[in-house]
Amino acid sequence: MSGIASDDKTHVRIINGVAELITWQEASDEVNAAQMGPKRRQLVRTMSSDDNGRTHHIDYYDGRKVTVRDATDADQPAASVPIEQPQERHVTPFAGGKVHLDTPGLRYDFPLCRTGAMTNSGTKYRQTDAPVDCVHCTEQLRRQAARLEREAAKNS
Repeated sequence: MSGIASDDKTHVRIINGVAELITWQEASDEVNAAQMGPKRRQLVRTMSSDDNGRTHHIDYYDGRKVTVRDATDADQPAASVPIEQPQERHVTPFAGGKVHLDTPGLRYDFPLCRTGAMTNSGTKYRQTDAPVDCVHCTEQLRRQAARLEREAAKNS
């Protein structure tokens, strides 16, 4: 693609009205295949470029209409969109004991710290609303809070 020398530049590919951000390499590959690819005559109906070669319009025989152009600031995703943290869940053994943080992503309840459970895999856990009292899980919560404070101060 003419006029582009940076591999870190972001481009937009619009296929039949649906836009997606792509890398410079992907944009270059799309345009070069349409211009010089071995099957370009069987695949590409028309191709045109404008804006000093920074915007390319490709009309394929299969019905796709593709536009490849430089991405603008409006195309870039927001740099710091706050991500809502999932609600933390707490678990405790059915037989009683310490309250732990639940391991996320599992289909069953199991403590995040796995204290004691590694040697006794028969222990079954249940969800609870009680506060965490496991030393390891409490330390995990403290580290997480400190990290969130550092990130908030950094973004301010």
